[in-house]
Amino acid sequence: MSEKGSTVEFTGGEIISIVKGRIAFPTRYRDAFKEVDEQVALTADPAGCLLMMPLATWKPIRERIQIAAQRSSKARWRRTVMIGSERTDKFDGAGRILLTRNLLEHAGMTDRVYLAGVGSHFELWSDAGWAKANQKARDMDNAEDIDDEALI
Repeated sequence: MSEKGSTVEFTGGEIISIVKGRIAFPTRYRDAFKEVDEQVALTADPAGCLLMMPLATWKPIRERIQIAAQRSSKARWRRTVMIGSERTDKFDGAGRILLTRNLLEHAGMTDRVYLAGVGSHFELWSDAGWAKANQKARDMDNAEDIDDEALI
């Protein structure tokens, strides 16, 4: 196990039920989170999903967003969405984390979440949001400006 503050790569996906606004986070991911930080950061993403990561991972991202917002109106809107909805928490004794109503509404989540590990963090998607993200990826994959050899 690595020391606190190290980085962890999150990969893979799960479908998780939402019960009373909480999700029971899979043990293998929860343990990896705790290798980095006991605190969890949750925030809304302008793409329509939620982002979830160790607080130690979020802090430098938050700082870059704040700096960018001083120079760009687009970055100011990103700051409003992401930092304005930011929430920190810890897993409870049963390994659950609370998704507040404003976060659930932002992502259009009702009864379940698609959890997608994308490196330094997780994206949490509603069913409709996940389907839309997958369609967008398929559409982009068909675009002629993508160099498939650079990706694989």
